[in-house]
Amino acid sequence: QQFKWRKKFNVMSEFEAKYTFYDLGYNMRPTEITGFLGLVQLRYLAENIKKRKSNHQVLENVLRQNSDLLPLDHSHLSVVSGFAFPVLCRKPELRDRYISQFSGAGVEIRPIIAGNVQNQPFYTKYVKPHYELPGVDFIQSRGFYCGNYPEMTEMDLENLSSCLKKY
Repeated sequence: QQFKWRKKFNVMSEFEAKYTFYDLGYNMRPTEITGFLGLVQLRYLAENIKKRKSNHQVLENVLRQNSDLLPLDHSHLSVVSGFAFPVLCRKPELRDRYISQFSGAGVEIRPIIAGNVQNQPFYTKYVKPHYELPGVDFIQSRGFYCGNYPEMTEMDLENLSSCLKKY
């Protein structure tokens, strides 16, 4: 069934196939359990922010040394401690190369959100107007992200740093 849908909508990339949505669906979560876990995690919030901030800085320093990649301007933020580390390539053809580098190193990566939602197969089934969204198209064609989690080890950071280097 997956092959049939991929062929119909010309989804050739294994990476893209995992994040292509052929129809609308629901993403249900057990809110009470999630709430309980969130309350427990609040005890570690300051420590987790500190660790994610540190991880981000290490990775950003490596990224800034690679002319294939675009550093993001976050000078307007007082703290950068996201759950993910975004990577934007200067050219669309570089994206596939870096996706291979990360995947080959065993790093799980994802597109930034779902890209331009208008490019998803389900969209035209329900919505007729199609708008020009050059910023979103730019991010979709050049970007992906990897996780930035507080339990990341020095070895994990070295692995990610290696993936961010130009070879």
